[in-house]
Amino acid sequence: MDDKLKIRNRLKTCVMLGSFSFGLMAFLLPIYSKQIGGNAVTIGGMFSVFSIVTFLLRPWIGKGIDR
Repeated sequence: MDDKLKIRNRLKTCVMLGSFSFGLMAFLLPIYSKQIGGNAVTIGGMFSVFSIVTFLLRPWIGKGIDR
């Protein structure tokens, strides 16, 4: 029973860190691109590409996690 609790806690930690990284990336991507000299169109394009890739990959990643 103790092993199941350890596994559940580790899984929760992994999911939390993965979700946190996506949220943090959405916040930091425009700031970083502005620091390297990007204009508004470049920042919007980078944010759009990040959002579209995330939107397209989530169904496959979700199915893999469910298995």
